[in-house]
Amino acid sequence: MAQLVLDVQKIREYMAHRQLSERDLAKRMEVAYSYLNRVLAGKRNAGARAIAGFLLVGFTWDEIFQVIPDDAL
Repeated sequence: MAQLVLDVQKIREYMAHRQLSERDLAKRMEVAYSYLNRVLAGKRNAGARAIAGFLLVGFTWDEIFQVIPDDAL
């Protein structure tokens, strides 16, 4: 089965372009900084709260996730 993977690089590029820290982004996403930090570090999966937050700040579904097919794993 294919996997849905958060595109952390694209999120970091967004942050750099807008000169946002993780704390700034977390505030705009209306999530806790510690939660966002763990999601971006790969220590926690992006749940509904993170996904809603990314959409809230203007990301589209295609921008925040990559679909990795089985044969690429």
